[in-house]
Amino acid sequence: MKKKAEQTIQTTYSDALYWSMSPMSKDKKYHLTRLNESILRKLIHYDKKDKRITYSNEWISKHVFLDITQIEKAIPLIEKKGFIKCITFSTRNEKGMMIKRRIININWDFIKEILIEVPKLKFIEKENYGAEEISNEVDEEIEVAHYDIVEKVAIEIETEITSTNSDFDLLEYLTKRKMEFAENELSGGYNFEILFTMNKEEIEKYFYQNENVWYIKTIANNNEDLWENIHGVNLRYTGIGSRLNLFTIDKNDKETDSFQLNWGDFNNYLDSKRIKFGDITLDDYETLKQFEKKPLNI
Repeated sequence: MKKKAEQTIQTTYSDALYWSMSPMSKDKKYHLTRLNESILRKLIHYDKKDKRITYSNEWISKHVFLDITQIEKAIPLIEKKGFIKCITFSTRNEKGMMIKRRIININWDFIKEILIEVPKLKFIEKENYGAEEISNEVDEEIEVAHYDIVEKVAIEIETEITSTNSDFDLLEYLTKRKMEFAENELSGGYNFEILFTMNKEEIEKYFYQNENVWYIKTIANNNEDLWENIHGVNLRYTGIGSRLNLFTIDKNDKETDSFQLNWGDFNNYLDSKRIKFGDITLDDYETLKQFEKKPLNI
């Protein structure tokens, strides 16, 4: 019989983090928000390579796609709750100037204590009414193992992305708007991280799966239409009147150009070209400007 590998808190910590975010643990001093948990999980990623984590707030913010001010607030809070220990000290750089340094260590003993508090669940196999209660420990082991595999792949892919000279830069492609959309759509820790294992074709298919259109907002759900096609052309319609707005954005999601036109002119152009919104290129965008309408003075 093959001997079962010994499990350590470094491989079974996921349930402790899930529990720390659960509404059921809100009265616990170690309760974490989803944002703080995502930062802690990244610190744990670092720990797998080096127990002495020396990344600056700036670099951590780049790795988790959050503003540096959020990191500056989160690290002391995570330390106060007991998940990490920070050591700060001053040293001189190559130019002889005094600079501050910080070392972060994961408090594995504390996380182990939280794991002990996680409620133990059991389930009954509904398809077999004569079955005895079966512990879900095996399922938990499989889930943890699967999570660690995905986690490992995400780290390797992230490292590869930051060091490659490929024309496709995933970190640049995943703008704040895309990140917020994906985080809301993908529930569960490792589901979200799978995003970072995708190549260009896969991630474009995720966002622009509806005939090359990403429906960021729709009138049915948000009282306005906000669409973007795979070529970077954006459409906004407030649901009032006969006009829509076409615009383009930069990598920071800021508008770089925009104009208004009537739905009639827009649809006539699509019909004449025998295309749909998802097929409109930036050249089509420039051509459509000939139908531009002056903004209404309201």
